[in-house]
Amino acid sequence: MAQSSNGLRKLKQGSFDFSSPGEHASLVHSGERHGVVLLWERCAPDGKRWIKCRPTDNLPELAELLRHKQDAYFSINQFHGWREVRLLKSLRALYVDLDGQQDLDLVLDVLAAARMPAPSMVVFSGRGLHLYWLLRATPAKALPVWQRIQDVRAPRKTSAPL
Repeated sequence: MAQSSNGLRKLKQGSFDFSSPGEHASLVHSGERHGVVLLWERCAPDGKRWIKCRPTDNLPELAELLRHKQDAYFSINQFHGWREVRLLKSLRALYVDLDGQQDLDLVLDVLAAARMPAPSMVVFSGRGLHLYWLLRATPAKALPVWQRIQDVRAPRKTSAPL
């Protein structure tokens, strides 16, 4: 497995190798965008913590504003405006945030033992690992199925690395 200089890694099964927030956002939100992607910086010095990136906006360019920021994020799914379940527009990925877990090989072994597919991509967040299973743009009406799958991937209470 290759690791780029900023801590982002590609998996053997995937073809993703990216080194910037813009590339990361482009992979998660590939293809036609149907809704708003929200970019967020927890401690923005100017007080402007949220950026709404509409389908006509340049997402990679706006995501680059997050480069070198601590506690900066973008929404994985797309919305009609703000990030609220009732405003969900499009599901783009399943994901798991593993704070405190740095051992990717262990995580991949646990997934394989559970007969679960390897993630499409992994981000080393500085605090742990973010695992993503990318989806084609999926309508919001699929949320109940997405939630059941998400609950299996990221159980609420577990002593395992997942």
